[in-house]
Amino acid sequence: MKESKLIGILKTFSQEEFRSFEKMVYSPFFTIRDVTGLFEIIKGYHPEFNSDKLEKQIIFKQLFKGKAFNEKKLKNMVSELTRLAEEFLVNISAVSGKNESIRLLAGQYKERKNDKLFIRTLNILENKLHENLFDSIECYNEEEKLERLKESYYNSVNNFERSVTSKLIYSEYFTISFLIRFMRQLRDKNTITIAFNLPFENTLLDSVYESLDFDRLLCKLKENNYPMLWLIEIYYYVYKSSTEIESDFYYDCLKSNFLENIEKFSHKEKYFLFNDLIDCCVRKCNIGLKHYEKEEFEIYTYLFDHNAYSSSENDYLAIIFYRNVMLLALNLREFEWLRQFILNHSDKLKPEYRENMMNLASANLNFEEGKFEKALKFISKVQYDFFLYKTDVKKLMLMIYYELNLFDQAFSLIDSFKHFLTDTTEISALYKTQHSNFVNIYNKLLKAKSSESLIDAGLLVNEIEKFDSIAGRNWLIRKVNEFTKKGLPKKVW
Repeated sequence: MKESKLIGILKTFSQEEFRSFEKMVYSPFFTIRDVTGLFEIIKGYHPEFNSDKLEKQIIFKQLFKGKAFNEKKLKNMVSELTRLAEEFLVNISAVSGKNESIRLLAGQYKERKNDKLFIRTLNILENKLHENLFDSIECYNEEEKLERLKESYYNSVNNFERSVTSKLIYSEYFTISFLIRFMRQLRDKNTITIAFNLPFENTLLDSVYESLDFDRLLCKLKENNYPMLWLIEIYYYVYKSSTEIESDFYYDCLKSNFLENIEKFSHKEKYFLFNDLIDCCVRKCNIGLKHYEKEEFEIYTYLFDHNAYSSSENDYLAIIFYRNVMLLALNLREFEWLRQFILNHSDKLKPEYRENMMNLASANLNFEEGKFEKALKFISKVQYDFFLYKTDVKKLMLMIYYELNLFDQAFSLIDSFKHFLTDTTEISALYKTQHSNFVNIYNKLLKAKSSESLIDAGLLVNEIEKFDSIAGRNWLIRKVNEFTKKGLPKKVW
């Protein structure tokens, strides 16, 4: 019973939802058979539902005292209560989607031929839809449904002129929706092909793409001063900036047009468009356009100014996202900005991740500021409850040990780090390579420093630069160069 579908649903109910569901259970309007007895037995175990008393035989005995166990009889009651729980979830969705509820109500008035209430409800819905912010997932879906409802009504009362007007309007809506969604798919096709090396091919999609001339379409709309051109252009720039990665033009157009119209977009859409810009910056950096690191940092500042760090206003800040921001700020040496970021945005992380990530960020910040003992205190508090911590913590501890001349601890950690990289299945092959390369160079530096030997600094820097991928590249180069700055000979045999 504890593993049943019913319990799985009820576990998700908040206390307030559970109380509302109880009212539904006791209402004869919703129920086919009386399940109040079953509900009374199990409701005391909400929300964990982990009691051993939630066994079928025990529950049956409480429900049907003195009767032999009949699994089918109990199953019928559980199925009915499960159906009610699912219906409750559907009702929650209907209530939360207020525009959809009003549209359904208008549809009922139309079917019941109450023209006065139908028109009044339509007006309420139209006013609400005018307040909507753009969302490429919804993409005029509600507006299109409204015009289809109006078209149906005007046909029923023989007002064909108004019917055609509504038909034209919803035709425009679904055409805009098609263009925007299609350009989003083209962007995803390019991203998936490059980032994941997976095919993204479909005869229909590819044929439509090869048949469309977006540049000509945009020119035609511009000639006719089409009022929604700005919106279509933004998604055209999303698509083109992902394919013309070496060009600044499409990225600049996307950024300027988006920021100019940012208040017209929903929270979710702001999040997606900011991420389009960030992804473009990252890919430009990957092909050697390193000045886009500062551009990426600027986009992050805009993003947090608009609280668009998650797709929903109620969602937590993703731990990977937080980490990426931290690493970029460290790389650009934006230390004061990072300090304020830790103070102002760490509470947006999930509570179970919050303390560890704050300690990791604080450790990195103090390390870069040369406060190595303080950095060591923070990094020692980080628990390995997230797979990337295992490499982040080990790498930073090695660097701290190096700066503090804690050679025994460093050599011991090198050995355990190597074994971890060999054995782990939690991280990708690329990530393993990055950190294996780091450990190999670090080991050479540590041996030289601990024995006060000399190194061929130029040769070691060249070795670092030859790696396509290596963790801690900038720090390693700085440490190699310190050997020559201290006046030590460059080479030793």
